[in-house]
Amino acid sequence: MGPGYEVTFSSSITLYTLTQGGCRLSVERAECYFKQAVRGVEYLHSTGIAHRDTNPENLLVAVDGTMKITDFSHAGRFWVSGGEMSKIRLCSNRCGSPSYLAPEVFVERHFDPRPVDMWALAIVYIEMRTGKLLWTFAAEGGDECYDKYLQDRSGLWGYRPVENVENESSRKTIRSLLEPMPQNRSSASQVLRSSWLTRIEIAAGGRVNR
Repeated sequence: MGPGYEVTFSSSITLYTLTQGGCRLSVERAECYFKQAVRGVEYLHSTGIAHRDTNPENLLVAVDGTMKITDFSHAGRFWVSGGEMSKIRLCSNRCGSPSYLAPEVFVERHFDPRPVDMWALAIVYIEMRTGKLLWTFAAEGGDECYDKYLQDRSGLWGYRPVENVENESSRKTIRSLLEPMPQNRSSASQVLRSSWLTRIEIAAGGRVNR
Protein backbone atom coordinates (compact mmCIF):
# COMPACT_ATOMS: atom_id res chain seq x y z
CA MET A 1 0.00 0.00 0.00
CA GLY A 2 2.94 2.35 0.37
CA PRO A 3 4.91 3.50 3.41
CA GLY A 4 3.28 5.33 6.26
CA TYR A 5 -0.34 4.31 5.78
CA GLU A 6 -0.90 0.67 6.65
CA VAL A 7 1.98 -0.23 8.92
CA THR A 8 0.96 -0.95 12.52
CA PHE A 9 3.02 -1.42 15.63
CA SER A 10 2.58 -2.20 19.30
CA SER A 11 3.02 1.37 20.55
CA SER A 12 -0.17 2.46 18.74
CA ILE A 13 -3.67 2.79 20.13
CA THR A 14 -6.88 3.15 18.19
CA LEU A 15 -8.58 6.48 17.76
CA TYR A 16 -11.60 4.75 19.25
CA THR A 17 -9.69 4.37 22.51
CA LEU A 18 -9.10 8.12 22.60
CA THR A 19 -12.75 9.00 21.96
CA GLN A 20 -14.63 6.26 23.82
CA GLY A 21 -16.84 7.31 26.67
CA GLY A 22 -17.70 10.58 24.98
CA CYS A 23 -14.19 12.01 25.20
CA ARG A 24 -13.56 15.04 23.00
CA LEU A 25 -10.24 15.82 21.39
CA SER A 26 -8.81 19.32 21.22
CA VAL A 27 -9.11 21.21 17.96
CA GLU A 28 -5.38 20.83 17.31
CA ARG A 29 -5.34 17.06 17.86
CA ALA A 30 -8.51 16.49 15.86
CA GLU A 31 -7.20 18.54 12.94
CA CYS A 32 -3.85 16.76 13.07
CA TYR A 33 -5.44 13.31 12.98
CA PHE A 34 -8.01 14.33 10.37
CA LYS A 35 -5.44 15.68 7.94
CA GLN A 36 -3.30 12.57 8.29
CA ALA A 37 -6.34 10.34 7.70
CA VAL A 38 -7.30 12.34 4.59
CA ARG A 39 -3.72 12.03 3.32
CA GLY A 40 -3.87 8.28 3.80
CA VAL A 41 -7.19 7.97 1.99
CA GLU A 42 -5.92 10.19 -0.83
CA TYR A 43 -2.95 7.86 -1.25
CA LEU A 44 -5.18 4.80 -1.32
CA HIS A 45 -7.52 6.35 -3.87
CA SER A 46 -4.56 7.36 -6.03
CA THR A 47 -3.60 3.67 -6.23
CA GLY A 48 -7.14 2.61 -7.12
CA ILE A 49 -8.02 1.24 -3.69
CA ALA A 50 -10.92 2.23 -1.43
CA HIS A 51 -10.76 1.37 2.26
CA ARG A 52 -14.55 0.98 2.74
CA ASP A 53 -14.45 0.71 6.54
CA THR A 54 -12.97 3.96 7.81
CA ASN A 55 -13.84 4.40 11.49
CA PRO A 56 -12.00 5.14 14.77
CA GLU A 57 -11.27 1.46 15.41
CA ASN A 58 -9.33 1.26 12.15
CA LEU A 59 -7.30 4.43 12.71
CA LEU A 60 -4.25 3.90 14.88
CA VAL A 61 -2.38 6.67 16.66
CA ALA A 62 1.27 6.17 17.62
CA VAL A 63 2.80 7.68 20.75
CA ASP A 64 4.38 10.40 18.58
CA GLY A 65 1.02 11.38 17.09
CA THR A 66 1.45 9.65 13.75
CA MET A 67 -1.78 8.16 12.43
CA LYS A 68 -1.99 4.87 10.52
CA ILE A 69 -4.89 3.34 8.62
CA THR A 70 -5.37 -0.34 9.37
CA ASP A 71 -7.72 -3.30 8.68
CA PHE A 72 -8.03 -3.65 4.93
CA SER A 73 -10.38 -6.63 5.14
CA HIS A 74 -13.11 -4.72 3.28
CA ALA A 75 -10.82 -2.76 0.98
CA GLY A 76 -11.23 -3.18 -2.73
CA ARG A 77 -9.83 -2.01 -6.05
CA PHE A 78 -12.13 0.29 -7.98
CA TRP A 79 -9.95 0.80 -11.06
CA VAL A 80 -10.39 -1.76 -13.79
CA SER A 81 -7.77 -1.75 -16.53
CA GLY A 82 -8.87 -2.50 -20.05
CA GLY A 83 -6.10 -2.11 -22.62
CA GLU A 84 -5.37 1.59 -22.95
CA MET A 85 -8.51 2.50 -21.01
CA SER A 86 -9.36 2.27 -17.32
CA LYS A 87 -12.78 2.59 -15.75
CA ILE A 88 -14.28 2.80 -12.29
CA ARG A 89 -15.69 -0.43 -10.92
CA LEU A 90 -18.70 0.38 -8.78
CA CYS A 91 -19.43 -1.53 -5.57
CA SER A 92 -22.63 -3.40 -4.93
CA ASN A 93 -22.12 -4.91 -1.49
CA ARG A 94 -22.61 -3.06 1.77
CA CYS A 95 -19.77 -3.42 4.25
CA GLY A 96 -18.20 -1.51 7.09
CA SER A 97 -19.55 0.04 10.28
CA PRO A 98 -23.16 1.24 9.77
CA SER A 99 -22.78 4.57 11.59
CA TYR A 100 -20.02 5.64 9.19
CA LEU A 101 -21.63 4.51 5.94
CA ALA A 102 -22.75 7.08 3.39
CA PRO A 103 -26.44 7.28 2.46
CA GLU A 104 -25.99 5.93 -1.07
CA VAL A 105 -24.83 2.62 0.37
CA PHE A 106 -28.33 2.04 1.77
CA VAL A 107 -30.30 2.94 -1.36
CA GLU A 108 -28.18 2.42 -4.47
CA ARG A 109 -27.53 -0.93 -6.11
CA HIS A 110 -24.12 0.27 -7.30
CA PHE A 111 -22.01 3.10 -5.95
CA ASP A 112 -18.54 4.64 -6.17
CA PRO A 113 -16.61 3.67 -3.00
CA ARG A 114 -14.45 6.82 -2.94
CA PRO A 115 -17.16 9.24 -1.75
CA VAL A 116 -18.12 6.62 0.84
CA ASP A 117 -14.63 6.85 2.34
CA MET A 118 -14.88 10.65 2.41
CA TRP A 119 -18.26 10.63 4.16
CA ALA A 120 -16.79 8.37 6.85
CA LEU A 121 -13.89 10.77 7.44
CA ALA A 122 -16.34 13.59 8.17
CA ILE A 123 -18.21 11.42 10.66
CA VAL A 124 -14.91 10.59 12.34
CA TYR A 125 -13.95 14.27 12.60
CA ILE A 126 -17.25 15.28 14.22
CA GLU A 127 -16.93 12.36 16.61
CA MET A 128 -13.43 13.50 17.60
CA ARG A 129 -14.72 17.00 18.35
CA THR A 130 -18.00 16.09 20.08
CA GLY A 131 -17.38 12.62 21.50
CA LYS A 132 -20.62 11.46 19.85
CA LEU A 133 -21.79 9.76 16.70
CA LEU A 134 -24.15 11.83 14.59
CA TRP A 135 -26.60 8.98 13.90
CA THR A 136 -26.90 5.21 13.85
CA PHE A 137 -27.14 5.02 10.07
CA ALA A 138 -27.68 7.56 7.32
CA ALA A 139 -30.91 6.17 5.91
CA GLU A 140 -33.67 8.68 5.25
CA GLY A 141 -36.82 7.65 7.06
CA GLY A 142 -34.93 5.04 9.05
CA ASP A 143 -33.06 7.16 11.58
CA GLU A 144 -34.53 10.22 13.31
CA CYS A 145 -31.15 11.84 13.85
CA TYR A 146 -30.27 11.57 10.19
CA ASP A 147 -33.70 12.85 9.20
CA LYS A 148 -33.09 15.88 11.41
CA TYR A 149 -29.78 16.45 9.67
CA LEU A 150 -31.46 16.43 6.26
CA GLN A 151 -34.03 18.92 7.53
CA ASP A 152 -31.65 21.25 9.35
CA ARG A 153 -28.78 21.35 6.83
CA SER A 154 -30.85 23.47 4.44
CA GLY A 155 -32.37 25.63 7.16
CA LEU A 156 -31.38 29.12 8.24
CA TRP A 157 -29.20 27.98 11.15
CA GLY A 158 -27.92 24.77 9.62
CA TYR A 159 -27.19 21.51 11.41
CA ARG A 160 -25.78 22.42 14.80
CA PRO A 161 -23.05 19.73 15.25
CA VAL A 162 -21.54 20.89 11.95
CA GLU A 163 -22.18 24.60 12.44
CA ASN A 164 -20.47 24.40 15.85
CA VAL A 165 -17.19 23.39 14.17
CA GLU A 166 -14.52 26.00 14.84
CA ASN A 167 -14.41 28.24 11.75
CA GLU A 168 -16.12 28.78 8.43
CA SER A 169 -13.35 27.09 6.47
CA SER A 170 -13.63 23.85 8.45
CA ARG A 171 -17.43 24.03 8.47
CA LYS A 172 -17.47 24.40 4.69
CA THR A 173 -15.24 21.36 4.28
CA ILE A 174 -17.27 19.17 6.62
CA ARG A 175 -20.49 20.27 4.90
CA SER A 176 -18.98 19.25 1.57
CA LEU A 177 -18.16 15.80 2.92
CA LEU A 178 -21.59 15.28 4.47
CA GLU A 179 -23.25 16.04 1.15
CA PRO A 180 -25.99 13.41 0.64
CA MET A 181 -25.39 13.37 -3.12
CA PRO A 182 -22.09 11.50 -3.61
CA GLN A 183 -21.29 13.21 -6.91
CA ASN A 184 -21.24 16.54 -5.06
CA ARG A 185 -19.04 15.31 -2.21
CA SER A 186 -15.47 16.56 -2.00
CA SER A 187 -12.63 14.19 -2.85
CA ALA A 188 -9.59 13.66 -0.65
CA SER A 189 -7.46 15.82 -2.95
CA GLN A 190 -10.00 18.63 -2.84
CA VAL A 191 -10.14 18.51 0.96
CA LEU A 192 -6.35 18.66 1.20
CA ARG A 193 -6.40 21.73 -1.03
CA SER A 194 -9.03 23.46 1.11
CA SER A 195 -8.06 26.63 2.94
CA TRP A 196 -8.68 24.74 6.18
CA LEU A 197 -6.21 21.91 5.72
CA THR A 198 -3.61 23.86 3.77
CA ARG A 199 -2.99 26.02 6.85
CA ILE A 200 -2.35 22.93 9.01
CA GLU A 201 1.28 21.88 8.76
CA ILE A 202 2.11 18.51 10.25
CA ALA A 203 5.72 17.98 11.29
CA ALA A 204 7.50 14.64 11.64
CA GLY A 205 5.86 12.57 14.33
CA GLY A 206 2.38 13.90 13.63
CA ARG A 207 2.77 17.22 15.44
CA VAL A 208 0.98 20.31 14.18
CA ASN A 209 3.03 23.41 13.41
CA ARG A 210 1.21 26.69 13.86
